[in-house]
Amino acid sequence: MLVGAPDLGRYVAFGQLFARFGIGSEGAIHRLDRHPAMVSHPVTPMQEADLLRHLAAQTKLGRALVDMIALEGDASAALDRVLEDESVGVVLFDGLTAEHLQVVGRLIDERGTAPWFSVGSSAVSTALATATEAASMGTELGERDAVLMVSGSCSPVTAGEIAWAEEHGFLVIDVSPEHAAVSAVSVRVVTALRTGRSVVVCTSRGEVGAVASAREVGLALGSLAREAVAAGVVRRVVVVGGDTSCYAGRTLGIESLTMMGPLARGAPLCRACGTDMPIEDLEIVFKGGTSRFARFSRFRASRQTLIVICSHGPPDSRSHSHLRDPGADLSTPVPSALAGG
Repeated sequence: MLVGAPDLGRYVAFGQLFARFGIGSEGAIHRLDRHPAMVSHPVTPMQEADLLRHLAAQTKLGRALVDMIALEGDASAALDRVLEDESVGVVLFDGLTAEHLQVVGRLIDERGTAPWFSVGSSAVSTALATATEAASMGTELGERDAVLMVSGSCSPVTAGEIAWAEEHGFLVIDVSPEHAAVSAVSVRVVTALRTGRSVVVCTSRGEVGAVASAREVGLALGSLAREAVAAGVVRRVVVVGGDTSCYAGRTLGIESLTMMGPLARGAPLCRACGTDMPIEDLEIVFKGGTSRFARFSRFRASRQTLIVICSHGPPDSRSHSHLRDPGADLSTPVPSALAGG
């Protein structure tokens, strides 16, 4: 299990998870159970930063840590000692630096004779790519005439992005998170977008508002995005927030993704594929609510940009589904930081 992603401001030291306030920013680093956004997260409030203790509430498997001291020494021997204990079913690795990820990637790659089930953030793929010296992607992303953003984030970072958008001439439309309320603005959104004015549709500007589950919000925003895409006004979509992203993606008919190239830290631009999508050449970004998006500047390809930002408020017990099936019994939520933010 590898969670620490230094490039995204996620750090694990002696099994304790820390996160920077605002991915891609110079914000302060907080232990996760004291993080301004995570301690009061509406779906997965983080009350324990010790990941092994947190996992104890989710699995009966034995747990062990390979800490950063071991990673900076004979890491292979340290892992061998851990694996000698047959009761250990989960091995957590520290991740404080890029060098730590490289070591972990090498350890996983060296033991590739049998399948390994890996759980973590994008740190897993980063570690493997670094260990194998994979070439970085330099794809020219090109421009699109219009961009649509839908978000389930109530992060203060997202609130800052809304404020920036409004200051720069975006039309901001505030709505309630219920499906009917979101659908009611669809015609207005598409009409405004066609005139060339950028649009933000939001149910929150950082505060927790009306009660709605991630499923309800995700389906509503996904439907709004689908209508806009089907109308032919957008081909490039951004989904902000892990708790509603899977529902929005499914409503768009997405079945798989192919990475086109990096766009922002932790938010690559991908080409979506699916048999039920409204168009064939849909481009999409899935972005965490706590990551900064360069104030939309790089993704905003032209004057025609639609941004839909939504927060779902206190959810029911089944609203988190970033890592698991929406129909699963989610008696103990997975922390959003494990899912990449």
